[in-house]
Amino acid sequence: MEYKDILYEVKRPHVAWITLNRPGVDNATTGETFVELRDAFRRADDDTGIGVVVLTGAGDTHFNEGGQVKQHLTKRPGTHRGHFMKLLECSMAIRACGKPVIAAVNGRAIGSGNQLQLLCDLAIASDRAVFGQHGTKRAGAPMFWGTTLMSMFVGERKAREIIFLSREYSAQQALEMGLVNAVVPHDQLYPEVNRWCDEVLEMSPTSLRILKTSMNAKSDAMYPSLFHARDLIDLFSDAPERMEGTRAWVEGRKPDFNQFRK
Repeated sequence: MEYKDILYEVKRPHVAWITLNRPGVDNATTGETFVELRDAFRRADDDTGIGVVVLTGAGDTHFNEGGQVKQHLTKRPGTHRGHFMKLLECSMAIRACGKPVIAAVNGRAIGSGNQLQLLCDLAIASDRAVFGQHGTKRAGAPMFWGTTLMSMFVGERKAREIIFLSREYSAQQALEMGLVNAVVPHDQLYPEVNRWCDEVLEMSPTSLRILKTSMNAKSDAMYPSLFHARDLIDLFSDAPERMEGTRAWVEGRKPDFNQFRK
């Protein structure tokens, strides 16, 4: 498969690097980006020479700012269902990859960007990284694993704060709440990731595969709820409230959600 939105590189033996490569739009994702990610993770999984996979973002400021919101102005019931299926298939490829996946969070990880790093087995962040969700600010819903995995990482009370209030958190705050494994100075991010890769490669690959499968057991049981979420979001895709949130985001203004509380 030819990639337009991502890069797939084996920069050194046994390590595959997958880079979100849309720096002109803050590495924002579209449905096609998720199709490419799905293919890349399956490719790494199928390659018996690969022992660890790294996911990062191009440039120096953004891991991934979330989905390309403007595209949702044209989403209608039926079309969003198909879009969400691409997200689900991508997440399945990451979770089912038989090799440890490390998120190298080089900058802002917001919305689906935060959910992408949640899907990885380990996460190392630059001290410039910022984490958060933004669904409620634009009448969206972080149901691409956000509502399911988040509470497993940070506890249910904190997860509700993150998801309900759409706040942003520093790398140090993310470390303290359990969203990431380590925070390092920005210029040390990739050297540190390489050190973690070296440590992973010292381990038995079969043991790692078995352990990842076993540790995924609890979250794997959540897949049915994601298919339910797909239909719920699809039915909401062109509701006036949703359109107000999306237009406000694109226009750079605060949405007026009080009009829907009458």
